[in-house]
Amino acid sequence: MKRQQLFERLPAIHKLKDAEGEGQLQAYLAPVEDAFNAVKDSIDGLYHDLFIDTCVDWVIPYLGDLLGTSHLAGDPWTLRADVADTIFLRRAKGTLGAIERLAHDLTGWGAHPVELRENLVWAQALNHQRPDRGGQPAYAKPPFGRHTVVRGGFATIRDPAVLSQLGTPYDTFARFPDVSSIRAYDVQYNLPNLAVFLWRLASYAIDLQTALASPTPAITSLGPTFVARFFVHPLARPVRMFGRSTYDADRRPVVLTPLDAQPAPIPRARLGPEAADPIGVANPSAYVAITDLDPAQPIVVTGLPIELHMPLGLPPGWTVRGANLCAWEAGLAPPLAPNEIAIDPSIGRIVVGAASQADAQLVVDELVLGYHYAAVGPVGAHPVARDPLPDGTPAPIIVDGQPGSPTLAQALATLATVTTVPLVVEIRDSQLHDLDATLVGGGPELHVGRPLYLRAADAHRPILRLAQPLRFVTTQLDATAVDTTVRFDGLFVTAGPAFAATDPLISRVAIQSLDLRGCTLDPGGHRVLDGTLLGARAPARAAMRLNADHDFADPADEQKFTPVPSLELTRTISGALLVDADAYTISLASSVIDAADVAGTAIAGAGNPATSYAARTWIDGVTIFGKTRLQRASGRGGIFTGTLTVDDDQSGCLKLCWFSNDGDRLPQNSECLKAPEARLVFTSEVFGHEAYAQLALDADPRIKNRGPEDDQMGAYGFLLEAHKWLNLTIRLREFTPVGVRPLLIPAT
Repeated sequence: MKRQQLFERLPAIHKLKDAEGEGQLQAYLAPVEDAFNAVKDSIDGLYHDLFIDTCVDWVIPYLGDLLGTSHLAGDPWTLRADVADTIFLRRAKGTLGAIERLAHDLTGWGAHPVELRENLVWAQALNHQRPDRGGQPAYAKPPFGRHTVVRGGFATIRDPAVLSQLGTPYDTFARFPDVSSIRAYDVQYNLPNLAVFLWRLASYAIDLQTALASPTPAITSLGPTFVARFFVHPLARPVRMFGRSTYDADRRPVVLTPLDAQPAPIPRARLGPEAADPIGVANPSAYVAITDLDPAQPIVVTGLPIELHMPLGLPPGWTVRGANLCAWEAGLAPPLAPNEIAIDPSIGRIVVGAASQADAQLVVDELVLGYHYAAVGPVGAHPVARDPLPDGTPAPIIVDGQPGSPTLAQALATLATVTTVPLVVEIRDSQLHDLDATLVGGGPELHVGRPLYLRAADAHRPILRLAQPLRFVTTQLDATAVDTTVRFDGLFVTAGPAFAATDPLISRVAIQSLDLRGCTLDPGGHRVLDGTLLGARAPARAAMRLNADHDFADPADEQKFTPVPSLELTRTISGALLVDADAYTISLASSVIDAADVAGTAIAGAGNPATSYAARTWIDGVTIFGKTRLQRASGRGGIFTGTLTVDDDQSGCLKLCWFSNDGDRLPQNSECLKAPEARLVFTSEVFGHEAYAQLALDADPRIKNRGPEDDQMGAYGFLLEAHKWLNLTIRLREFTPVGVRPLLIPAT
């Protein structure tokens, strides 16, 4: 509820008299009201601090003391959940439901505990056989038949959906005991072992995509069936499709989360074909929702991992199956039937069968798609909640592709207007938006006369495709009081078809500040499906190439331009930064800078990258793939996979970093690690992979535990994953029965 100001509580006569006196009473009451509100907030806070749900973070351990819980450190959200569920966990101590809830509270990850003794092989007596015993898989559905895994019988080989779970957390096949010593992150079947599987990747939802990417031609004829083909990624790139987490702590009775409700890669076999396997365990309805588009009704988002909203006018009744679509131009075996949909969740391709070319064209023109993908965390452009805008910011101009909605160029039409009022443009969809700066006015330059906030709405990830490199220049060269900050928030920025191979995404920043928050400046280097097993890698793309003269043609204009532009990247994935020294400053926080090749140059000057130096740089948790050449460097938590060369090595200091030790020239450094003493390994270094820039399990423990805040180095240190591992280990010792040995097993 909005508070009523003190001045507004006065009788009307006093307000009228004060208006005649130029508002002196109102101005006098303003500081009094600030003090009054501070006292009121403090009193309200005393009440809120009585409850774990509403208390401030520093109160959490004090409430924990009242329950006798040991203190933990890490993410306040996990500490709050740990204290809130203490009573429940003590009452349910030793049960699998309590272990799953404990893991979710302390990590936020998907979890699945398995008593490995239940998977040990069972040798039945020949004179008293019990083929019906041995337990049924948790994900099976009645009637149970020949496809059911039975511990005392033979392994089923008739159902691909069952076989697809071999070696996964939901594997129910019998194993011989493993009595060897404990190995980290390894499943070892033995009587005392309790495996706690953890899905560490975060699953993100892209909803309601239209104008889907498709190959050429989009429609092919395979016998009597016409096939419409689609990529789920708007840029036609391979993407692994993931399930979603539906963990419910309030579920009663407490049951374990099933396979189809985990944030895990979607198994192709689980998508079917269900009709051909009536007693198997394929379960496409848990992953795929197919609804009809009604122009008179809003689209209902079901939240399932894959959503297909089919246009009206098509025959009813759809079936789904999983398939390998790497060579979809050659057709499928068995052939696709009309009203059948084949999905390849491994590379993000979908084909839809139609009885006629007209029906197939209708699907191409009007299909609306939603899907889930995964990433290590919110670094780069993802559909997440956005930071609030500063107080006093005007209402945004909405761009959403709906009838009457402006284009991006139209929304930016007043950018050159000199005013202190910010221009706020919010994109409220996850579509592909083209931006041609020549349509804004002023040629290819974007003239900035006011602050610009160009942002994605909450839970959206729009893609901004550029017709030419972005070039920002201030409207008033000699007006130092004009704020010309440009902030991008949550945007995926990529090059259009007219870009040359050497063109950067941003080629001019002649403004006060360029602030990128939760963005992706497409670095290239992603996989390209070319018929080979892994696919070739796309060429790298520089994110910025900024010259020392700010690209002013007239030296007099360069003299008038006095600001030193700051480049601030926060939780952003970017290509190479080629920024001349002395003319800019660079700030990198929780970001990835990718040259797409360790031998390439990630950060250097705009001239010759082999000899020039980039501007003064400050880092706080950054992963850099490639060589780095800096004029001056300071900060902490950096991982430099290539050679780091600092020109002014007598200034600045780097702490808690990892260096390649390949001819580095470093400034003063403290508590840092170097190769080969500290082994650095990533799960993937390929942009677009779900585990991109994630530290691998076999990386040196000091890289994962001895970075800033006693957590990992690199871009994902803010996730505090080392704290999550340690906290879970501590609590498992408290909440598992004597004789049970918990094993933490990463599933992703």
